[in-house]
Amino acid sequence: MLPRFNQGEKYKLQMKGGNMFNSNHSPLNFWLVLLVMGSLAVGLVLGRTSTNRPLMDPVPLTHAGQNALNEQTRHQQAMNQVDEAAYAERVERQLEAERQIAALEQQRRQREFEREQQLQDAQVQEDIRHYQEMNRLQEERYAKITDLLSLTARLLLAVCAVAVIAWALSLVRRVSQTKPKEVYRERQLLKEMARLREQNQRLLHLLQQQGLEELREQRRQVPVVPQDGNLPVTIPIKDDTDRLAI
Repeated sequence: MLPRFNQGEKYKLQMKGGNMFNSNHSPLNFWLVLLVMGSLAVGLVLGRTSTNRPLMDPVPLTHAGQNALNEQTRHQQAMNQVDEAAYAERVERQLEAERQIAALEQQRRQREFEREQQLQDAQVQEDIRHYQEMNRLQEERYAKITDLLSLTARLLLAVCAVAVIAWALSLVRRVSQTKPKEVYRERQLLKEMARLREQNQRLLHLLQQQGLEELREQRRQVPVVPQDGNLPVTIPIKDDTDRLAI
């Protein structure tokens, strides 16, 4: 028998936090759980018994029943074939879908590879353009330096040319500022100096010749000392060859 609770106990159970139907410590819940478990156990036992052993002996089938059974079997086989065909079709569709997915994945990988290759090619082209730009800037810098050096050399040559021209102009101005009389006097003095120089050369030449003649005359008379102790005798000598012969 199920236990009965009066109003006071029910109020106490509600005051504790729930009624007697929702409380975990209620005896009613215990009996309900026990009843459900027993029903399940009985059902399992009866189901196993009916499955293992038939309730009555099989009745032999008639011709109509056999035809019906055969028709049902054929229908079941046809259904099975349809199910197999549907399953095969479903498997084929799944395989086709997997092949399409694999093809799409391969295309995606190919596109990613081509994109990476294009990015690498673009980076290489960018590096080549950068190097070319650097070389161009370096060549322009060298060209500017060369132009600056050539311009400096030209300026130096121009300065030297200007200096030479200025010196020539000053010399021309100095010559042009000289008076004609002074120029004539200088020319006369130069001529007189040339004449005196030529005269001096002539005199010097004459003196040299006269000195040579006197020296030659002195050399023509060479004292000869005799062997017997007498006084020396002067022998006239015509030229140096006779003296040398003696």
